[in-house]
Amino acid sequence: MFYVLSPDVGLRYFTDIGYCYIRKHAGRTRPRGLTEEEYELLSTVCDGRHLITEDQERILHKFEFDNVITAYDDILPVLQYKWQNIKTNNRYVSEMEVSITQRCNYNCMYCFTTADAAPLTDSFTLDEFDDLVGQALDCGFNSFAFTGGEPMVHKNFREMIQAVYSRGMTVSEIMTNGSLITDEFIDWLKNMYYLPRFCISFDGINGKHDMIRQTHSENIVLDNIRKLLKKGFKVKVTYNLSKFNLDELRETTKILEEMGVDEFRIARTMPAPKWHSFAPGTEIDHEEWIKIGLEYCDWYMKENIQMDLDFWNLAAIIPGDRTLGLSNIRGCHCNRDTDKDQPLCPLTVERICVMGNGGMTPCQQVSGILKYEGIDLGNVKETPLSELLVNSEFSKVIYSTVESRKDHLEECKNCKYWEWCLGGCPIICWNWRHDKGDKFPYYLDETKCAFFKNGYYEKFKEIADNNNYILHGGDLYATIG
Repeated sequence: MFYVLSPDVGLRYFTDIGYCYIRKHAGRTRPRGLTEEEYELLSTVCDGRHLITEDQERILHKFEFDNVITAYDDILPVLQYKWQNIKTNNRYVSEMEVSITQRCNYNCMYCFTTADAAPLTDSFTLDEFDDLVGQALDCGFNSFAFTGGEPMVHKNFREMIQAVYSRGMTVSEIMTNGSLITDEFIDWLKNMYYLPRFCISFDGINGKHDMIRQTHSENIVLDNIRKLLKKGFKVKVTYNLSKFNLDELRETTKILEEMGVDEFRIARTMPAPKWHSFAPGTEIDHEEWIKIGLEYCDWYMKENIQMDLDFWNLAAIIPGDRTLGLSNIRGCHCNRDTDKDQPLCPLTVERICVMGNGGMTPCQQVSGILKYEGIDLGNVKETPLSELLVNSEFSKVIYSTVESRKDHLEECKNCKYWEWCLGGCPIICWNWRHDKGDKFPYYLDETKCAFFKNGYYEKFKEIADNNNYILHGGDLYATIG
């Protein structure tokens, strides 16, 4: 008998989790652990050339049931390509989000990638990007997400997509304003395996989208969303919510639901430098954000909306499962004996973000603040990616632990909600408190404080019960009483 490793399986070694395998798909992966012996057998004899011994079959047989390998009676030589077997010197990573250009055909008032109103021009050349993709492969990455600026204005956008696929990786997302999508581009992209999801920004009907983005594209974007859905692409729409477009939120929701959009994400417009200069006072404050989210989630469930909902950093609704999840409650999913080793944000250690100038950032939402404050965390155009992931200012930030944050914040040290909050979202903290004199990157997430201290757990539990939804987020009072 002969075994062949499935083409969508990649064998990996990462310094923090050891030997494992991942599945190829568009997005972040969840590695499955392997022993060293299993890893060596999967990587050496599962090539369709080696006749499997009885001892080897006893070890490998279980992987047939998980479709990691396929058995054949006859020799079937298969050449494993590089993506399928990589040992790294870095911790586990899954995805890279790259702003391939910070140029844009819009001039959005809330743009968080700029420190002021000046237009941005930083971009990757095709050669620079191709080199970055090669380095990412060596570091064990599985997929790329494209963002900007507006990625579709880059003259080499298609070649960059091909550079990812040609190395066995996938494109998970294309984050775009949606105005430049054409039928011809959609048909071209349909030829790729593992189609990316389109994440399209749309900020409200009745002219609000055009006013915020200083353009005339409301109908164009809605028409392009329809085209993508018709051609079988998954579409996630992001609504950047502020006081300016709050009144249009529910009507816009119903229109997107009727169109068949897969997921609706409501993002919180942050007091980034550019927005603060254009529209001071129109961002939604901490407890106000929670109140709006509570009322909207209740309405969403009552209206039987079927899109998945991500009310950013507050709640998530999955109508198909009838579940309401609470993003604020993080610690309930953790082993409290190892909380001190958890990173400030679990997403930033799996999805690495790179700005258009090559600079590293923990999250694209603070890229403008990094420039505004002159903070340099390292640059992929100047330093090898493998070094930046292991020993750099960037790695120090993303691998900072929740315990180290607790040590810097007096408010958190004796808080009874700490094990459930774990300090909250660093990005919210950074946007709201970067000018308050707090120590970088240890800022206080005042939204989380308001959520726990003012009884919003009970209120979300009540609306879940009233709408026959299951509340995911743990039993808070089983722990703290």
